[in-house]
Amino acid sequence: MWSPLVDNGCLEKKNLKVGIVGIGGLGTMGLKLAKAMGHEVVAFTRSKDKIDVCKKKGADEVCVTGDPESLKQFAYSCDLIIDTVAVHHDIMSTLSCLKKKGVLSCVGGIPQPMNFNQFFCIFNKLSIQGSLIGGIKATEDCVAFCAKHQIWPDISVIGAKDISMAWEQLDSGKNNDGTRYVIDIKKSLEDKEFISK
Repeated sequence: MWSPLVDNGCLEKKNLKVGIVGIGGLGTMGLKLAKAMGHEVVAFTRSKDKIDVCKKKGADEVCVTGDPESLKQFAYSCDLIIDTVAVHHDIMSTLSCLKKKGVLSCVGGIPQPMNFNQFFCIFNKLSIQGSLIGGIKATEDCVAFCAKHQIWPDISVIGAKDISMAWEQLDSGKNNDGTRYVIDIKKSLEDKEFISK
């Protein structure tokens, strides 16, 4: 999330309107980083159930993408939108929320081709870009920024024996707070019962 924000001037510029699509592990970090950089932040989520979570994580406003009225409210409003979603979805609704000359930065890798209206992009001078994780310098800068602003990822440390539970939570959509599961390998290897299976 650091690279698309920095590459699009979010450290130098102030008071941009930054949208984050997909409020999972990456999305919640995007909300926190963009807010700490001094911008107005909009969370884009399919679920009305995530409105409170989005605001708790730093969103000033929430757009529920399945609600046409909510999308209409955010039409032509964002300078930058970072899309973290890694499954096929409609990006035209996202593009419609960019200001003229706005940028959609995609960080969620989707194997299928995505469809969009080229004329909409042409007439509004929109840019669609991809962004990878940064190198060592970008990582150091991100860690220093996070330390300075007390920004941490939301994690739950589990043992390897709990992988099925974690997968079910993520797959069912019950994990609605952006928490990501981290497997403690050392403790998992010490779990004799688990290892013997």
